Amino acid sequence: MAGQQFQYDDSGNTFFYFLTSFVGLIVVPATYYLWPRDQNAEQLRLKSLRRVHGRCLWYRLRLMKSQQSIVPTLKKAALLFGWAVFLLLAYKVSKLDREYQEYNPYEVLNLDPGASLSEIKKQYRVLSLKYHPDKGGDESTFMRIAKAYAALTNEQSRQNWETYGNPDGPGATSFGIALPAWIVDQKNSMLVLLVYGLAFMVILPVVVVSPVQ
Repeated sequence: MAGQQFQYDDSGNTFFYFLTSFVGLIVVPATYYLWPRDQNAEQLRLKSLRRVHGRCLWYRLRLMKSQQSIVPTLKKAALLFGWAVFLLLAYKVSKLDREYQEYNPYEVLNLDPGASLSEIKKQYRVLSLKYHPDKGGDESTFMRIAKAYAALTNEQSRQNWETYGNPDGPGATSFGIALPAWIVDQKNSMLVLLVYGLAFMVILPVVVVSPVQ
């Protein structure tokens, strides 16, 4: 019976999907709740209160604050930066090669599905001459070619491919975790804890409290 394996994302591909989703979940609602109100609307509101509260200290301080505050500008800059990061990650994800594809030996050998046995053997000879390690070719590419050739010519390998999608037969079930291995490395534990603490104990409370104020 095949076993189970849990693998962290050493290539970083699935982590980019996770990170893009995470940033999007923060940026979209933050933009809705934190985007500063139009300063002109605030000025009009204060102008309408001038006749009643024009001499009050509260009114003067509020008017001065609305004219001099840089908080709206900082909020806009932070949100625009967040959107820039989100769009950059989305672009990166769109350029990633598909890592999980159905194995197809015909594609490996550059053949059309249903090619005859003679065509398979002929193409294998051509590719072997090109990629054989003894001829200066790439060893990993040659191994994939040999594996694909066996899947189409060896009866047992062909049955394994048709049944399990793999010429070698059933292998261990692999579960990918969308986190790079360095995050769970013990050497980086303090750095990861620091980032988590900063995110959930400083940034998140500030974001939640800001709309209330």
